[in-house]
Amino acid sequence: MEKGTIATIFEETPASWGLRGDPCLWDEMRRLIGGLPRPGKRKELLTILANAFEELTGEDLQISDNIFIKRFDTGGMSSGYVSGEWWRNTGLPYLVKAWKRG
Repeated sequence: MEKGTIATIFEETPASWGLRGDPCLWDEMRRLIGGLPRPGKRKELLTILANAFEELTGEDLQISDNIFIKRFDTGGMSSGYVSGEWWRNTGLPYLVKAWKRG
């Protein structure tokens, strides 16, 4: 992965996820925005991540809880669901820490 792009913040994945669709969304976000240049400011990064979340889920990150995404549904309990709460409280802070490490 190119060092000057957002893709570098997605290299390490969290040890746990909120719901089964969260790793699928993680991968889609990496593909969607990974080629963008690394922003210089935290606020810019958060805006890019929130916009990607909304583009890929059709929901506002700040008000969404459990979101069903048909393309992530592979069968089983919670399959296809993304946790807005996990993204707000764990996923985004995890990505911001990765961004800070450079």
